[in-house]
Amino acid sequence: MIRFARANAVAVTLLLSTAASAQMGDVVALKDHDGLVIVWNRTEPFFKTRVAALLASGYSDGRALFMIDGVVLQLNSIEARAFRRNAAADVEATLRAHRDWELKGMRKTLGAGSTVESWPDRLADGTPVLYWELTPEQQIPGRPSKHMMVTRFHEGNVICATSVEGGAVTNEKARGLVFEAISHLEFSKNAIDLPRLQQELARAGR
Repeated sequence: MIRFARANAVAVTLLLSTAASAQMGDVVALKDHDGLVIVWNRTEPFFKTRVAALLASGYSDGRALFMIDGVVLQLNSIEARAFRRNAAADVEATLRAHRDWELKGMRKTLGAGSTVESWPDRLADGTPVLYWELTPEQQIPGRPSKHMMVTRFHEGNVICATSVEGGAVTNEKARGLVFEAISHLEFSKNAIDLPRLQQELARAGR
């Protein structure tokens, strides 16, 4: 389940009653004065990321799925051994293998004739990432015109940030959001201490 709490001085204790369950495997979103901090304590590697957000909402059906200022953002962490052996030996090849693995399932839903554009990139610290976007075989009004994802590798897992283009959401907005989420990833050896993080955000927002 995804849990939300506003991290300000007045509501600094709101998360404490749910923090124990979140520590043991939840995805938690903390909204402060100018952004959303998303914590992944569900599986190793544990991580958090931050995106700028004036308005944000989330879905509590088990998916790490959010609406950030009208743009969809979904996060996921997938064990690379699900689709590739010796994943750490060649990170860029692993990201490509993950893309091809995801595309098989997506094309079953969106049509075998769906097309994909893909290119590698690097974050500011040199970390390799792979960006790709899929255009459905049929363009149906009211449904996404493109699905996009950016991925990076960390300790045996592929971390994914996904969004969609369509309606009022331009390719530039959706692409910018997934890169922002991936660029701000911070990993932790242990499950992230949520009460402590909430207090830190509250102090920073005063």
